Amino acid sequence: MRGLGGEVRGNVRIIASTVPALYILPALLANFHIVYPDVTFSIRASDTAEVVAEVSNHKADIGFAGSVVHESKCDFIPFVDERLVLIAPRDSALSPDKPYPLGEILCEQGFIARERGSGTRSEYEKFFAQQNVASDGIRTVASVDSTQAIINAVRYGLGVAIVSQIAAAESLGRGEVKDIKLQCELPVRKIYTVINHNVAHSYLIKLLVEHIQRQKKACI
Repeated sequence: MRGLGGEVRGNVRIIASTVPALYILPALLANFHIVYPDVTFSIRASDTAEVVAEVSNHKADIGFAGSVVHESKCDFIPFVDERLVLIAPRDSALSPDKPYPLGEILCEQGFIARERGSGTRSEYEKFFAQQNVASDGIRTVASVDSTQAIINAVRYGLGVAIVSQIAAAESLGRGEVKDIKLQCELPVRKIYTVINHNVAHSYLIKLLVEHIQRQKKACI
């Protein structure tokens, strides 16, 4: 009722996968806070599987996930698109100008994977299957639960990785890692706003969802 009367206040519980939590939401929420300064946020970063579970179990008001997980209680609203990129250490013998076969890279280079439950991992594993790359042929050197930790590991020479272009942009721009081309282009994936449609959402939550959908083009 306070919201309907023009006074918007309250706390929003947000859970988001790594890329939106670190690289997209900060600017969006800051803009929202300028208009509604009495609104506060409780933000937690996790993987896509937990994002959906927390929203489904009413432990978060709104979530942001990197893939659709089949959950009857949740709606997945397309938020933004992002491209996946293959990155390698800057002193790697791999040429940034030569397109490589995907299977050759994954079988011959040390591959740094995301943890199970990650939206990024789910997307690239589906792509590997489409390209007939067997998982048991991939030379995995580490499994990491943080996109930024993976980028740093690539930077220091641990191996190659497939990560969000949004997340890798700064390291690529500084020349700390390099973008490796493939003969088959890596997919563009969607990031989704996740809402539990079995819950009667407050005016504040509806307002925030509308704000996110309006501002999504400006967040990349």
